[in-house]
Amino acid sequence: MDGAGGRGFCDSPSMLIRVISGQISSSASSADSCEIQLLFGCGPTASELLFRSPGLYYRQSAKAMNASISTLLAYKGTKVFSVPSTTTVFNAVCEMNLHNISSILVMDGGRLMGLFTARDVLTRVIEPDLDVHTTPVHQVMVTNHPTLTLDMKAMDAMSIFERLHCSHLAVFDGSRVVGVISISDISSWSATAHRAETESMRAFLT
Repeated sequence: MDGAGGRGFCDSPSMLIRVISGQISSSASSADSCEIQLLFGCGPTASELLFRSPGLYYRQSAKAMNASISTLLAYKGTKVFSVPSTTTVFNAVCEMNLHNISSILVMDGGRLMGLFTARDVLTRVIEPDLDVHTTPVHQVMVTNHPTLTLDMKAMDAMSIFERLHCSHLAVFDGSRVVGVISISDISSWSATAHRAETESMRAFLT
């Protein structure tokens, strides 16, 4: 459940270009030459790839972004971290630090009440100068966010992130919460899937 909250922390799909495009030659002038340069990892970083060869960019990224949420959870793990709604902000943050996560589910009796993120600490607690030791997390958590289901796609999650300017979404299997997906999870998945495909192409050619 890693990932930072809020706009400014790679929370736009366009930012994923940096992690899923690889590298291309500055002299590449066609999709084929771009693919060759990308395969062998030469040239400058490929933020230019979308501009130069959008067809190639989307072919390479479409597979990763078409992955199901269940696939992403299998990749990152399905451990669910949560605190009760009466937990203080201080204890919620301690729990997040303990597990090295930037968001935590707020749950009462197995029911999802909301989501609390590192960004919420800054904007909903620190900025209004609330007492972290006495403020319950239910007063500052995010509620009524859309949620994901296992059969949805990574691109569906990214669309929600972009539209709502959020960075974490709970995942449901029926009525049961089974995890959280963040923008960073999708970025990591996209980069890993792209590297695996590139290595497979290299192995085939050598």
